[in-house]
Formats: sequence, structure tokens, C-alpha cells
Amino acid sequence: MLKVQPPKATFNPIGGVSNHTVTNSGKTRLVFKIKSSNNNDYGIHPVFGFIEPSSSTVVKVTRLPGNPKEDKMIIQWVEAPGTVKDPKEAFQLASPWLVQSMKVIMEVYAVSLRI
Repeated sequence: MLKVQPPKATFNPIGGVSNHTVTNSGKTRLVFKIKSSNNNDYGIHPVFGFIEPSSSTVVKVTRLPGNPKEDKMIIQWVEAPGTVKDPKEAFQLASPWLVQSMKVIMEVYAVSLRI
């Protein structure tokens, strides 16, 4: 099972960075892939990766400056084949029927300026 902390990313209109810890609480090695509903305003690193059992990795989400709106990031994962070294290849080899996913909301909020 995969868990993401924090489960939501919040940015102001000037942009910024949000780090998310992705944890594999299971007993098998997992491979993950991350998709975004808005690739123009967000950069996500890494997009593909492995997470060993009872381990974590950090995913960095960078938001460019822009108007307030809500987007989403989808994290997909599946048990990783043992011999494959490239996470993108491992994900592509996985059966689509076994892929699980979760949504992380990425929200940009308006900042009121007091003069």
C-alpha cells in the first residue's frame, strides 16, 4: 500500500515548491508513475521510481506563477518486476489491471494584499 504525506499541495499565485513523502508500507517492491492534470504550470520529480518495502521517497512538485485554480496529481503504482532496473520500463511491463492509483489535489489560492 502507498501513502502520501501531505495528501494535498497548496501554492500561492507566485508559485513555489511542495515536497511529498511517498511511503510503501507493504512487503513488496513497488514502481510508481505520476501524472498531472496541468503539465504547463507544474513540474514533478521524479515522475517514475521504485520504492522498496517499508521505505519512502520524496516527490518534489514545483508550481510556476499563475492564476488561482485547482489541479490534481495522480500517483499510480503496482508491484515491480524483480529484475527490471528502469522504473519507466517496469511500469510499462505491468498489467494495467493491477495498477492502483490515488489523487493528490494541487490548489493555488489567492493572496490578499493589504496596503
